[in-house]
Amino acid sequence: MKWYWPELTDPKGSEKAAHEGAGVCFLVAVVSAIIGVISVWLGKPVIGMDAGVFVDGGIFTIAGWRIWRLSRIWAVLALTMFILESVYALTLHPLPAVFLIRVTLTLVLVSSVRGTFAYHRFKSKEPLPSLSATAGDH
Repeated sequence: MKWYWPELTDPKGSEKAAHEGAGVCFLVAVVSAIIGVISVWLGKPVIGMDAGVFVDGGIFTIAGWRIWRLSRIWAVLALTMFILESVYALTLHPLPAVFLIRVTLTLVLVSSVRGTFAYHRFKSKEPLPSLSATAGDH
């Protein structure tokens, strides 16, 4: 299975892909918090970010939690927000290392979107237990 484009052939693999995207969101939240603390401590923006980065970190924390719970909407929102922030960050600091990190994290977030949608598709195709089978168990 390729890390950047996993084959989503069952609910478990789809859930794993989604959870990896949640991990990216939590990573972004932690890095945002660290940058925010340093910015507040120094009293000036750090790499173009000030204390407002705490809002960003909070949003990514919520997104990570919701993606962990397999929310398709939050997976799409997190990916969109990350792409927009990446474009902005790369216009300010066009460093090759930053570009590679952001591309890698974007690919994981794309897979998490795919994972959440695939997971719900698999779950919608699972047969529901029949009433007669469950009624006889009592």
